[in-house]
Amino acid sequence: MILSLASLGLAITPFKYPYLACGGRGPNPHKCPASWTCKDDLRTPDNCGLKCGRPGICVPNNAPSCGGITGKRCPAFFTCYDTPNDGCDPTKGGADCLGICL
Repeated sequence: MILSLASLGLAITPFKYPYLACGGRGPNPHKCPASWTCKDDLRTPDNCGLKCGRPGICVPNNAPSCGGITGKRCPAFFTCYDTPNDGCDPTKGGADCLGICL
């Protein structure tokens, strides 16, 4: 029997760190482990996300933040992604917008 990443609930992405897929409109959407939260996959631009039934990714509750007025950087090999729906948009003059490292 051959197992695929998808059958194990792993997100198949071109990104360095795979995150567990969660949510979405499937018959049995995957739930995140304790201390992780299902969120839209910020790494995929123009993704309508969980609100339109697309799967999200399990993000650790203690994921590092980044950006903001101090320009806080992510740990090595991680990328800073703007947090949507937080009322702060760096493309519209928001200078103190925090992001999340994924």
